[in-house]
Amino acid sequence: MGHETGTGKELFSSAIHNESSRKHDPFLVINCGALPDYLFESELFGYEEGALLSPRQ
Repeated sequence: MGHETGTGKELFSSAIHNESSRKHDPFLVINCGALPDYLFESELFGYEEGALLSPRQ
């Protein structure tokens, strides 16, 4: 979900989760804007040893 700060995205997403069949599973909030591009994928899917080097290194 993408929209401006303070518009209730997290609250809306949480409400959807709480009404779903997965409501007993964890609800994870990720601020994608706070992650550098090269870490975004590894935060969601994991990584292999040595794969988290900054592209500038």
